[in-house]
Amino acid sequence: MQGRCCFRIMNTNLKVLAVVGARSGSKSILDKNIKPLCGKPLMAWVIEAAKTSKYVSRVVISTDSPEYAEIGKKYGAEAPFLRPKELAQDSVPDFDYLYHAVTWFRDNENWQADIVLRLPPTTPLCKSESIDACVELLINNPEADSSRTITPTS
Repeated sequence: MQGRCCFRIMNTNLKVLAVVGARSGSKSILDKNIKPLCGKPLMAWVIEAAKTSKYVSRVVISTDSPEYAEIGKKYGAEAPFLRPKELAQDSVPDFDYLYHAVTWFRDNENWQADIVLRLPPTTPLCKSESIDACVELLINNPEADSSRTITPTS
């Protein structure tokens, strides 16, 4: 990434929570989040990228499925809770399941994230470098409240 050497990291003691939102009710492709891709379930790729990030403190899978939770744990994610069914519907905004995860950790473990990452399980090409770049943008731009990766089209 161009100019990356110019980043000034102000605080590397931040608690960064990566939330992989993998509900089981896909209507277009049944169980798409656990379909195999190059020998691993689809969601394993983004879990592994988050695990190798230099900033991510914890990786959690937010799912309504015990099977998905077990698969997530196999690839290094925590699965301390199952997402309530009412938060696992098509129409539920991402904010709702992210808020559920954040408040669960606050209420059950007295642990509060400084930065929350939304990592869709359907992004197998996401690299830890991209995750780190988003976190660095937030750290170095305190006025920013969000950051997002994009890919230029050809």
